Amino acid sequence: HREHIQQQQQQQQAQSSEETDNSIKRTAVPGTKRFLFWHIHEDRGGRLAPLLKWDFFAFLLSAAVFSAMFMYVGTDRSPEDIGAELLWAKALYGFLSFPFIVFRVPLLATLLTHTFQTGFTVHGKCIKVRKRTAPQGEGVRVYPVSP
Repeated sequence: HREHIQQQQQQQQAQSSEETDNSIKRTAVPGTKRFLFWHIHEDRGGRLAPLLKWDFFAFLLSAAVFSAMFMYVGTDRSPEDIGAELLWAKALYGFLSFPFIVFRVPLLATLLTHTFQTGFTVHGKCIKVRKRTAPQGEGVRVYPVSP
């Protein structure tokens, strides 16, 4: 009789584990990692994904430095002191953003991101920006021009 009860328990456990495996397969998204309640797609972002991770790290570090300075000084300070702490945190974030300097080179930015500059018309329509010459004596400026 005990053997029969043990067999039933094992069958129930096997069925419940199969149901659990099936529910995991149905809810799991292939090619993703789970972080808290987000599904992180590992195949998205391409070559820019490491730069985005670096930017996130830089932001967290500068926010941590600001928080540390804010907590270290104490409560008796003027708004100028808080502004100075924020300035140093922004400066740190600016220095940590050095990998993005390559995107300031016009041709290189186009090659890396495969995008083009856009602008808005007076009526709010998004259009591609083309260069045209300005009135005489002003040199070349960039104006949004409809196609």
